[in-house]
Amino acid sequence: MSETPAEPKPPVVVEAHQVDTFDVPGVFYENHPHEPHLSGMNEYNQLYQQSINDPDTFWARMARDLITFEKDFDKTHIGTLEGGDNAWFVGGRLNASFNCVDRHAMRDPNKVAIIYEADEPGHGRSITYAELLKEVSRLA
Repeated sequence: MSETPAEPKPPVVVEAHQVDTFDVPGVFYENHPHEPHLSGMNEYNQLYQQSINDPDTFWARMARDLITFEKDFDKTHIGTLEGGDNAWFVGGRLNASFNCVDRHAMRDPNKVAIIYEADEPGHGRSITYAELLKEVSRLA
């Protein structure tokens, strides 16, 4: 019997090699910003440090910058994971439809909101934010 440890075999994941790949359409690059939303690693590190050292201030700023509240929140976070009483943006009120559809339709109504890829070639469909807003409003 040998005292030399056996060399582990590299894992084989067959499924990873059976995945179809698709080219990103050129229109994707035309419709998305070419500049990063952060100026560089210094800004990233500052945001990261704030998220660790002062998470309530960090998440309050992120929420107010990225989400439209119908009523602003009073407290960023209360409770603990251990206590099972976590609550975020306490006292605030959202309109999910406005955040998901309306504000995008107001800013860029012709931007594609949903891309449906059908199984049959040529049967897919794209829906703009303007079209989506019209349908959502019709159903509301």
